[in-house]
Amino acid sequence: MLRLTFTEPEPKPNSCRIDNPLIHKTIVQIRREARELAVLIGLPAQEDLFARGGEVARDPDNFNRVKDLTETEREALKGEKKTTLLSQPKALQVTVWLLSLSALTQGWVESASNAGNLIWPRQLGIEDRLWLVAICNAIPFLAGGICALLFADPCMAFGRRGVLFISGWLCVIGAIGASASNDWKQLISFRTILGLGLGAKASMTAVFAAEISPSHLRYVVCHT
Repeated sequence: MLRLTFTEPEPKPNSCRIDNPLIHKTIVQIRREARELAVLIGLPAQEDLFARGGEVARDPDNFNRVKDLTETEREALKGEKKTTLLSQPKALQVTVWLLSLSALTQGWVESASNAGNLIWPRQLGIEDRLWLVAICNAIPFLAGGICALLFADPCMAFGRRGVLFISGWLCVIGAIGASASNDWKQLISFRTILGLGLGAKASMTAVFAAEISPSHLRYVVCHT
């Protein structure tokens, strides 16, 4: 009788888990590369700060081992371990609440579309052209999906805050223009602009929120 035996391959070290990539570098390497980064981005006066930050990032739970941390920095790092969002610095709290408005815009658009469907098809004379009404309703989300798919990476050239600033203005222009439209072509045009704004902010808000939040609060911040 033929018997087949399958042997699972030995897993490679660190191949089955996500870890801190800095842990594989020496402290000397990290401090040197952190200083080089400070010079590269035009902050040579902050070389020492970048070096200390790099060493802390290598092993955040044992930041007290970094000998040249100032007392202010040690207190700030201890403060990051506080358990609630309301215990965090006001700048972080304000940023999180403002980022939450990005999520609200999606609901505002959907609510406005649902309520407007009772009026605008008749006002624009397309109440009997249901396919056109459907296109007008779908175009913000179609444009947003295309924007998020194709332009999320190129938009990074403007930075996180730059993208959110631009997307906010696109949403404002699209919403005002759509409310003042006199025919379905204008409505589709402005709702397309609105969709571009929605797509840009949707692709960036969660990333920005994750980057600025302490690790133990990241889930809470990203879902606020």
